[in-house]
Order: sequence, then C-alpha cells, then structure tokens
Amino acid sequence: MAHKHAQSLSKIAPNGPRVRYEFLVPVRWVAEPALPLKAALGRAVQRLRTAAGYSAEQLGTRAGLRPIDIVAIERGERNLPLTLMERLAAALDIRVSDLLADAERERVRSAPELTDQSRILDSDFRNT
Repeated sequence: MAHKHAQSLSKIAPNGPRVRYEFLVPVRWVAEPALPLKAALGRAVQRLRTAAGYSAEQLGTRAGLRPIDIVAIERGERNLPLTLMERLAAALDIRVSDLLADAERERVRSAPELTDQSRILDSDFRNT
C-alpha cells in the first residue's frame, strides 16, 4: 500500500515491462485562514460597531447605507468594495487600514491549529 503522500511515476520501457517508481514528496502545510476575508470584515465591522455603541441603523445612517446592508456585511454575505470600506471606516471613526487589520486578526483567531503530522511534514520540507 502506498504512503498517502507518495507520488507515482510510471515508465514504460521500449521493449520491456512497465516500471513504476514511488517516491515521497515533501509537503508544506500552510494554515490557511478558515474564515473568508468578507466574513472576517463582517465580524470586524460588527465588533467595532458594538464597541462604538451604534446600532445597525445608526451605523447605516452614518455611512449612508441601509440597516439591512450593514447586517448583510456583518454576516459576510456581501463583498466590500474599497469605497464602501472607506465609508464604514469613516462612520466608525477609524482608518481603513485599522478595519483591515482587525479583520486579519479575526482570520488568525479562527485559523486551525497545525496537527503533529503537519508539523512533521513541514519540518521535513524545511530540511530538504
């Protein structure tokens, strides 16, 4: 039985049997954020809105949006173009970079932990 990280290479000799080679390929495991950016931005907007003491309606009024738009953003159901990020940041009295940084912190908080096996594979990759 082949190792789950083994790669196969088959070669057919001109006048001979088929030869199969198996070799292990180092795999680098990178913990990808489990949370999509728009969901992380939504959580950041919701956290900052509640910290500022605004309701969805109040933030919507300050940003020139409907309350239903604010709720859709907070649920991660809506993409945020830069112009909308600017309006939300201004309504929350923060910079756009602070909003993005808060979203990135949210993504890191929700990232899965590396398992022992992935740490071993990652260290094998670095040693090659």
